[in-house]
Amino acid sequence: QELERGWDEEEIITLPIGLSVMDNFRYTENGPVYSPKNRTLGVTPLVLAAAEGRDAAVCILLGFSNIDKEPDSGVTALFMALYYNRISTAKMLLRQGAKVKASGYNALHAAPKSGSCEMITDLVKLYYVNVNVEDIDGATPIVYALQQPDERARSTILHLRCLKASEDLKLDHRWTFKDIARAIRKHSLVSEYGIPDDIFHLFIRLTLS
Repeated sequence: QELERGWDEEEIITLPIGLSVMDNFRYTENGPVYSPKNRTLGVTPLVLAAAEGRDAAVCILLGFSNIDKEPDSGVTALFMALYYNRISTAKMLLRQGAKVKASGYNALHAAPKSGSCEMITDLVKLYYVNVNVEDIDGATPIVYALQQPDERARSTILHLRCLKASEDLKLDHRWTFKDIARAIRKHSLVSEYGIPDDIFHLFIRLTLS
């Protein structure tokens, strides 16, 4: 029993940004300001192994750990595997029955942050996750995609919009997708994706036909 308890003991790690996309912004009267800071969080051995993509260790730890256990940080092994683009690890966890939803986050928030269009499609098409699912702060997958470099953000957002994602949303302080994009200096994406959904999807159909 003491040994089993050890498998779930938490370790403190430091991340360069907050896991929740909205943790990386601060409020001003003129709108959001992008201000990422180091964040510490507690993770179990399983969550840490998943984040590092150590599939063999994950396989062993699954024999002693709750696959969906949420440490105090509220993130699961599946979330962290997708957050760090550990695709083989994420697929293994899903095959073992990992739930896509945690208390404050969904696996579909992590996949766009890492730009995994394959996993985004699987989560929407195979696991029936709402493409506009909100996290604990009201941010949707399309907002998480903004954290990538410009070109990867562009392709991920395009992929999400093809799956009917919308940037017509209101976040904390009534911030919009455009407000967040501007704050994170994704100015080109604001003009590109400020297109009404009906016109956008007509364009996609014509392009693919």
